[in-house]
Amino acid sequence: MPIDDAVKKEIMRSSSADSIRQSAKVFTLKDHGLLLAKEGITTLAEVFRVVKMEV
Repeated sequence: MPIDDAVKKEIMRSSSADSIRQSAKVFTLKDHGLLLAKEGITTLAEVFRVVKMEV
């Protein structure tokens, strides 16, 4: 993950990992898969299969 000024500020404030991820604009595999499903690039079934989600 690249560390830019926004990420450095979050680290210095002892922010949560989620807050730091948001500042760095890092997506989880699940979030990225859901975005791809919304765009019609993949299916929800495929996202659920890959991230081991229950339907």
